[in-house]
Amino acid sequence: MRRPHPVVQILMVRRHKLGLRQRDVADRMGVNRVIIAEWEIGKRDPRLSNLEAYAHALNLRISFEEVGDA
Repeated sequence: MRRPHPVVQILMVRRHKLGLRQRDVADRMGVNRVIIAEWEIGKRDPRLSNLEAYAHALNLRISFEEVGDA
């Protein structure tokens, strides 16, 4: 099995620190818990909008920072 998306890994750490279950996050997002589980085991990659919703459920915001010339 693949590893979870790097952003999902960060969100998982935050979820654990907050003492939340996958079901808690899923309920806050309005999705099935299985979706969260599949992201966290690397079975599926979430869309950016889903990563943003997951972050929001944990009181976080995903942002982009310019790091140099493109």
